[in-house]
Amino acid sequence: MKKPYLTLLLLSSICMATPLSAAPLQLFTSVIPIQTFIEKIGGSHVDVEALIRPGEDPHSYQPTPRQIQQLATADLYISVGTSFDQEWKGRIHAANPALRIVDAATGVSPHPHEAHTGAEEEDDPHLWTNPLQVIELANKIRAALSTLDPEHQATYQQNYLTFSAELRALDREIAQLLSHSTAVAFMVQHPVWGNFADRYGVRQIAIEEEGKSPRAKKLVQIIQLAKQSRIKVIFVQPQFSQRAAEQIAREIGARITTVDPLAADYLPNLRHFAQQLSRSD
Repeated sequence: MKKPYLTLLLLSSICMATPLSAAPLQLFTSVIPIQTFIEKIGGSHVDVEALIRPGEDPHSYQPTPRQIQQLATADLYISVGTSFDQEWKGRIHAANPALRIVDAATGVSPHPHEAHTGAEEEDDPHLWTNPLQVIELANKIRAALSTLDPEHQATYQQNYLTFSAELRALDREIAQLLSHSTAVAFMVQHPVWGNFADRYGVRQIAIEEEGKSPRAKKLVQIIQLAKQSRIKVIFVQPQFSQRAAEQIAREIGARITTVDPLAADYLPNLRHFAQQLSRSD
């Protein structure tokens, strides 16, 4: 029969030989694609959640009480300059004054785009539709994680290099794909693809303006522009009403295609959009 002190000694030796792993960093961000980027870089060292849930309108979404409660104990919030980030930044800070907030979009210039005829150019905050801009966002994420958790900075650096290589490969693939397309313009329901359009030399024509469906006079102008631009497909996303897009599609004989710019599977989703666009001429 083993003596008690020998049993305690044995248990102590086992505990010393197998130290407990550090708990993952608790992170939040606004939209799901950014969550994907953080997970790509942070791996098992991060536990991250996007506040805006799948299928929700980012312009009107309000965090749940559970999310607000979780923010109170979070380690880091990564912003990318969306309208949601701008509106909720103060309230997120109020929920956790000690919470570090990093704006990964700082220094990453959004490209101006024209919504449609007669509309003023405005900056497009949807930086992630351009994979080269995602590389810049990812580098800011890597730096933020390394500062917060220097013990794993080598892992974050390696993950960043792997992810950036995937993004550069996707950029080359899309550029090659669209180089064979005669489409010079594409129509979207909501203007989220401006940075994509700028990167690959095509023009985005948006139906909505400032988040609102066009009035009758403006709708007529958009229909005329769509005909002039030989639009064959209208891209819609599940978070918004498709009524205006369907009306325009009937008028010009175009088809409706759903692509979600807020999807979690970022790389295949952007590739899918480019493939659909290349077939729209």
